[in-house]
Amino acid sequence: MFRYFVAFLMLPLGQSVAFAQQGDAAAGKAYWDRAAPRATACRNCHGTNAEGAFGPDLAGRGLNVAHVIRAVRQPWGIMPAFVESQMSDKDAADLTAYFASLPRSMRPVSGASRSRPALRTGRRSRSTSAAPSVTALSSTGRATTWAR
Repeated sequence: MFRYFVAFLMLPLGQSVAFAQQGDAAAGKAYWDRAAPRATACRNCHGTNAEGAFGPDLAGRGLNVAHVIRAVRQPWGIMPAFVESQMSDKDAADLTAYFASLPRSMRPVSGASRSRPALRTGRRSRSTSAAPSVTALSSTGRATTWAR
């Protein structure tokens, strides 16, 4: 019982450490705009104003410092990992403040469209089935049909 009591008392301390850093939006913008070595600038994938491009939008999303640190230390997909010497926790806090100062991107980004091959043209097929399908040409010129 005593062990649970101590764990309960320690819980707020662990949370306050993760969220204790308050970032500086001006410093975050400076980090965002910097000339990064070897094409690892965040804006190369996330857009000039964090509005999203190849990577997801970050502007105005309500991200916290813990989200940003986790995303850069243990990324998923093709995002490169950043070690402490490339992006410190202070840099992550500054970037979080910078993202919060930006308006949310109004451009819809569909995650489903990213997983398919690049499409040149798309047209609905005339099928008699109950579920309509979409036929499209991939970047290699091969026709692909998806059921909707």
